[in-house]
Amino acid sequence: MKPKFTITKKYINMGQRCEPKKCPVALTFRNNGYPDASVGASHVSLTSTLFIKLPEKVIRFRRAFDQGHLVGPITFELDI
Repeated sequence: MKPKFTITKKYINMGQRCEPKKCPVALTFRNNGYPDASVGASHVSLTSTLFIKLPEKVIRFRRAFDQGHLVGPITFELDI
């Protein structure tokens, strides 16, 4: 199953830099059925036993956001 996720402007504005559970990527997952999501450098932990590699464009987005660069909304699929 490959659901689509969108990191919206709302999640970007609410997000906190360098916070695995409060960054825009984590907020996207947390508000789409994964309330325990935590984002690392290249993977997301959706539950205590489910770790998934993030798509490259999400890794670049997270890195840019954490470094203080201006980012815009993106949509991506994740193989869950």
